[in-house]
Amino acid sequence: MRAGKKLSFLLAFCLPFVQTSPAIAKETALQLDQTHSFMGRGLLTVSAKGVRLENKDKLKFILVAKAPDWRVTIYRNDDKTYFSESLKDFESTGLFSGFVMLPPGKHLRSTGFTRSSFNFCGREVIRMTSRKTTLKYMPLGDVAPEVESIVYAAYKTPTNGGLPLMYVKVHGGKDYTTGASQEGHLENIIATSKIETIEDNPKLYTVPSGLKLAKSLGLVFAGSSVRKDSVDFQNLFDMKLPGGRKLNRLD
Repeated sequence: MRAGKKLSFLLAFCLPFVQTSPAIAKETALQLDQTHSFMGRGLLTVSAKGVRLENKDKLKFILVAKAPDWRVTIYRNDDKTYFSESLKDFESTGLFSGFVMLPPGKHLRSTGFTRSSFNFCGREVIRMTSRKTTLKYMPLGDVAPEVESIVYAAYKTPTNGGLPLMYVKVHGGKDYTTGASQEGHLENIIATSKIETIEDNPKLYTVPSGLKLAKSLGLVFAGSSVRKDSVDFQNLFDMKLPGGRKLNRLD
């Protein structure tokens, strides 16, 4: 009995000092609720392993890419179509033509800009302001650098080595379609309403099965319903490849 009591005492004494294995930390991703002046509202999910841009507005496309090759695929659940291309090809074309929005360059020149920082949704944000432009962006942190290239090509807004949260510019001259003066007109190209940390999941960056390969990215980007609504929509996607060769993204 005494031996049994001694053993019970030793176990009770030692148990509090037994080190348990730490829980495996879950990998996380950032999810940004954003509105783009041309594409409308979308959810952008980014991490060290992939990127996903899901349009929540009229276009309703989904763009995904993941490590290690970062091949960009855009697909639709309504038309059951998809189109895929290399990161290099996507960087040269983006989601829509420069006729819609000219790419301003990835990085703003530091001259002429006032730089400051502030906190938004618990994260440090950099603000760059000039007489005609304001850019707010978040440093990449643990997000893969390839994500910046994909976001820049998709949004056609400066990234400055991070993720663009707001980009506002002042127009000058005249509108190319109406001829009306745009002098002093403010355009909010991108705006962010919320940033959340979510659990990362490889399925976020995976293309579902059963989709049909489309002839071009533009066909998937717009979708059949959007093209039927606007007879002029296709003209916005007439593009030129390097060397002057024309590429119609809606063929």
